[in-house]
Amino acid sequence: MNKQKNSLLILLLSLFVFTCGTDEPQGPLETETSGPISGSVSLFTAKGLADLKNGMTVSIEGTTLATVTDINGIYNFPSVPFGNYDLKFEKEGYGTFFKPVEHDKGFREFGTQLIDISLGQKSETAIYELLARLNNGDIETRVVTAPIGTGTSPVYVTFFFADDVDVSNSNNQGVIGPLSFSEGTTGNIVNFSKERLADMGFETGETIYIRVYGDSFHTNFYQGPEGIVHPNVKEPGSGISSFVLRDE
Repeated sequence: MNKQKNSLLILLLSLFVFTCGTDEPQGPLETETSGPISGSVSLFTAKGLADLKNGMTVSIEGTTLATVTDINGIYNFPSVPFGNYDLKFEKEGYGTFFKPVEHDKGFREFGTQLIDISLGQKSETAIYELLARLNNGDIETRVVTAPIGTGTSPVYVTFFFADDVDVSNSNNQGVIGPLSFSEGTTGNIVNFSKERLADMGFETGETIYIRVYGDSFHTNFYQGPEGIVHPNVKEPGSGISSFVLRDE
């Protein structure tokens, strides 16, 4: 009987200690202040053929964080303070690409996961000649590339427009391309309607400057401070042509 009383007493004491322990106030949950950023790249030649995915340096602008893609093109930053960043992608033979990333406090188990990015090599297509003229209010251009694009080996070009004589692949108001040349001709004719130029913000009576560059199948454009940047073009591009936009 005494053994039963002792056992009951021990049980009651244990319950009391357990209850008291659970009544103690808990400290505030720690708020996450950082988390991982990860993603992958797929790399391609200027013609759009698959290339090896490893060896591309990925860094976070404004920090010392940098890593290199593995054989599967995967990159990972295990712990990055929350904030908005620009990721910088670099590899020899490829144009430098920037991608803005919102890495906010919506932290989840796997952090900020970015979709796969297809990045192309720099173009080897040179522009031998650019001629532009007005034709019934529209613009008719003639572009000669080296090499010449064929059905089995097309080349790609991109046109840049601005009201600034220094129009370029990073200083522009409007961009059209990349366009494919595959007819095997030395002079490729490309027309632009005055309506399309008006959509870029150009007005009748305004002088428009134009330059064309050889570009990559994966041009990888991004917004720069003075226009849309196409990092895979072949410098220096064509000479600059100009014309006054007219109704007729």
